[in-house]
Amino acid sequence: MVGMVLHLLPDKSTVLVIGPPRSEKSILANQFLVDGIKKNEGVVYFITNNFPENVLGSVLSAFDKAAMTIIDCYSTYAGISKPSEEFIIRTSGPYALNEISIALTKAMKSMKPPIRIVFDSLSTLLLHNKPNEMEEFLEINIGKMKSRGATALLMVEEGVHDSKQLSLLESLTDATLKFSRDEKSMVLSTVGEDKKIKYKLDKNEIMVDDS
Repeated sequence: MVGMVLHLLPDKSTVLVIGPPRSEKSILANQFLVDGIKKNEGVVYFITNNFPENVLGSVLSAFDKAAMTIIDCYSTYAGISKPSEEFIIRTSGPYALNEISIALTKAMKSMKPPIRIVFDSLSTLLLHNKPNEMEEFLEINIGKMKSRGATALLMVEEGVHDSKQLSLLESLTDATLKFSRDEKSMVLSTVGEDKKIKYKLDKNEIMVDDS
């Protein structure tokens, strides 16, 4: 049966999503957020390497249907000083892990479960902070997300991180979804199982046949 890829993602879990820059993983993130908005779920969107106004696109078109918080880790760092707004929390930049943790806590407290969270991208935080600081940050905040029953996608750029970093991320998360560079397929890895999934794009959504 052909359907959206989202039903394959483990519920109330943290999923590491690996793929090339500007690839289908970005489509997956938008698809995941928009689906949550349509279902009136709480949505938290971390943006670390672009201005929110440049990347929201289809997410904003459904914005009034859900409680959504954008955590902007880019604008101030890029030299554009903007105040926080009702649905946008600004931080000093990708190196401000304490501010980012506080923003996540504030956002989740304002929402009733279920909650969906996207870090786009975690790679930016990894490049701006020391490994031990990132490990502590992830352990604490993954724990927070689990306690709130959130489902989170942690987006990571393929080829940017070494095997040691990736192994750490995989040990902290519940599943890994890796997009192939060469074909329309991805591998979903959970404890004890690797599942190859072929997909196609239909109206800017990722569709799979799991029959």
